[in-house]
Amino acid sequence: MTEAWILCFALILVRVATFWMIVPVWTSLRPPRLVKLGLVLSLTLFWFAGQDGPGEVALIWATDSDNWALLIVLVVRELMLGGLLAFTFHLFFVPMQIAGAYIGQELGLSMATMTDPSSGAINNIVATIMQSIALVMFFVLDLHHFLVWTLDMSFRLVPAGNHWDMQSVSLAGGAFAELTGNGLMIAMPVAIVMMLALIALLVLARAVPSLNLFSIGLSIRLLLGLLAMLIFLPQIWSGLHSQMAAARQMIESLLHSL
Repeated sequence: MTEAWILCFALILVRVATFWMIVPVWTSLRPPRLVKLGLVLSLTLFWFAGQDGPGEVALIWATDSDNWALLIVLVVRELMLGGLLAFTFHLFFVPMQIAGAYIGQELGLSMATMTDPSSGAINNIVATIMQSIALVMFFVLDLHHFLVWTLDMSFRLVPAGNHWDMQSVSLAGGAFAELTGNGLMIAMPVAIVMMLALIALLVLARAVPSLNLFSIGLSIRLLLGLLAMLIFLPQIWSGLHSQMAAARQMIESLLHSL
């Protein structure tokens, strides 16, 4: 019986640790390792204390503790489930990152790079700003509590060590396949303005061949792009809000499909 409780605690620890080490909100804060360890252990104890028993799978392993193959399977299951739930939270941030990368490229700011606050990757300055806006909205909409609720529901629906339906992986994959389109839809108002500005500059260059399009056009497109971002900021904010609501519904559907 003691072996079963130890295995139950270890499996809960694996899922919690995997989730909190991968989830983008946590990585963006970059806390000290001691803080990470303390949070993971405290949350593991919280869910472990709520267990009515070690679970049938843990009891089965306790009767045959030399079955290392079963132990490896159980640990891999928890790693995959914790990682899957954590990666789904990228749905809240990646569309804005894609929109910002596209707008920054159209503004000619591809060379102006900054560090992404959530992943540590190098992106152009507009993508980094848009990603920061998404992070602010995440906390404004109280989704950081939804993050903890997601992990709690995973233990309610799939206790530690239990089997879960792999169909949820395809559901998450379908949601990630739509990220590029969602990001471009957020950037669509600014993209249309930039396209019209480019057409106007090409017509102007055709009409005035002596015009130095490279030196003048870049400045004009940059000013128009920044002005368009300011004018269409409510639409960008509304599109991000809709995207986050859809991402939340997708995660809830994924949990019920486990």
